[in-house]
Amino acid sequence: MSRAEDREHFLALLGEHEAQLMGFLCAIAPNYQDAEDLLQQTVLTMWQKLGEFERGTSFVAWGRKLARFKAMNL
Repeated sequence: MSRAEDREHFLALLGEHEAQLMGFLCAIAPNYQDAEDLLQQTVLTMWQKLGEFERGTSFVAWGRKLARFKAMNL
């Protein structure tokens, strides 16, 4: 798959699951602003690690794992 197709696939999955990731972060972050900041950091990390995402696996589970590590560093 081409890099452009990978980007399109990532953006489609993010659009589909961003609210779930935000809900997860709201549940574990001290406040909403922190959750928003963590979401931005998580999405950036997901983008940087896109090559590590295995298609056919759960995008949300992968994102939550990365988000949990971001929250632990908060």
